Amino acid sequence: MKLLFIALFVLVLGPNCALAQPVVATDATEKDDSGKIWNEMKGEKLLALKAKGDPVIGAVAFEVCQGCHRSDASGRVSGAYPRLAGQHASVRIKQMVDIRAGVRDNPKMAPFIADGDHVFSTREIADIAAYLQSLPIPAIIGKGPGTGLARGKEIYTKDCAVCHGDMGEGDGAKFYPMVAS
Repeated sequence: MKLLFIALFVLVLGPNCALAQPVVATDATEKDDSGKIWNEMKGEKLLALKAKGDPVIGAVAFEVCQGCHRSDASGRVSGAYPRLAGQHASVRIKQMVDIRAGVRDNPKMAPFIADGDHVFSTREIADIAAYLQSLPIPAIIGKGPGTGLARGKEIYTKDCAVCHGDMGEGDGAKFYPMVAS
């Protein structure tokens, strides 16, 4: 089942997902196209990662996000608003902080998380991430027609598994998102 999802993600959801972006650097010392270190451990990201997020407080703070990501953080089947439930907290922290810092371009999220009048504090980012990680992964996910599964598996194995894992489990310590449920 996980390989089926991975193949579908690569072929169907990957290019259409609101968070999908080309990979420009693969470890913490490589610079991206803008000259920034991809995974530099400093500033707000470091503070949020050091904070022990409280999922109860995060559930309250997440209420602002429910209009797009739904109350169970299942997102939209189309991928227009990604599923957030069950993802590594470190991945969510990195994504939110990167948007706020201008490292990650996400026009849909920018009004909610970007610099200026912060909707969320650094602590709330950690709390929301802890809450999202605590949620069960929804059973209903976007699925394509199932054609091209062999090719999808081939592409995933060649280009994606090195970071996201053989079964799409990701690696929270390296900020690689889980791509399978």
